[in-house]
Amino acid sequence: MLFMLRFLFVILLRLWQLRLAFTAPRSDGGTSHHGCGSGQQCPLMGVGITADGLKIEKYRDVVNKYFKVLTPANEMKWDHLEPQQGHFDFAAANEIHDYAKQNGKFLRIHTMFAKNQIPDWIKSGSIQPQDMKNAMSNILEKVISQYSDLAIGMDVCNEILNDQGNLDDQNPWLPKLGDNWVYGAFDAAKSIRDKYNKDMLLFINDFSIESINPKSDGMLRLATGLKNAGILDTVGFQTHLIVNQVPPDFKHKTWSALRKQVAITELDIRLPVTGQPPVASQQDKDAQKNDYAKVFDICKSVDGCVSVTVWGVTYKDSWIENDPQFYGYGEATLFDNNYNPTKAMQNLQSTYFSSTTQ
Repeated sequence: MLFMLRFLFVILLRLWQLRLAFTAPRSDGGTSHHGCGSGQQCPLMGVGITADGLKIEKYRDVVNKYFKVLTPANEMKWDHLEPQQGHFDFAAANEIHDYAKQNGKFLRIHTMFAKNQIPDWIKSGSIQPQDMKNAMSNILEKVISQYSDLAIGMDVCNEILNDQGNLDDQNPWLPKLGDNWVYGAFDAAKSIRDKYNKDMLLFINDFSIESINPKSDGMLRLATGLKNAGILDTVGFQTHLIVNQVPPDFKHKTWSALRKQVAITELDIRLPVTGQPPVASQQDKDAQKNDYAKVFDICKSVDGCVSVTVWGVTYKDSWIENDPQFYGYGEATLFDNNYNPTKAMQNLQSTYFSSTTQ
């Protein structure tokens, strides 16, 4: 009898220890990393997706098998959510949220206040400054309250700097709200975020800041000010690249000076394509393989690089294939149009995606 009691005690103790191991919060306050065996930490692997894409079985299979963080390409942008003032459409955003919840995925909310894809009624010159501020707070409240339960981060501001590193005046925010509008946006986002999910990271996100140039210098100034004010967590580097053109100074002063979190948020590496149908050369595919590895390795080597998100699942799913400015380029993603891993993905898989494919 005594032996049985001891045996039961040991079993219960072990079960209690296992429960603690799986439910105790992490000391870093972030999400656990996946991939990178042998005890190494790696960034979370993410992908930009669409609600329409999730209707395709093979598309879902790839997303489920390889990626942990999902970024809606358009479905959580303000012009999609509130095309007319006070009239909301969350159907597509809800589809992505529900899919993530059902499949154990995280979300990156993309994006609230951007240069593009803003509701026409916000872009209208007739809206008054206070009404604009109220509308900004209102959309933040609705989005954060509905989707922050699964969100590791939110792009509060997106593509708001010009090439000189100054706030872009080709959007409605600066003319109406003045130079401090970004601080107001992040202050409102933090206040609302803290009500629902304090662990959700607040991002500022932009392109062409991967190397040292006037725009990245401007981002460093702005991000430093926002961080010092306690209202910014993370800088997102979109990282839309051309093969053989990974900036040699990619891991540069902006990364180190920011000190805390950074992320690669919209990675693609486009290739020259020729012929009919257009295809890339094997030489460029080999170079793309090396370039993708360089970018992933840079994030892995930076303490505080929280995630790498690739932008699109297949070639035809990529914005590169559908934007006239990129005519003559394609094959920018990690999967081809038959949902097969490219050379670049095959090269990355054992290091960065191993735990997600077992």
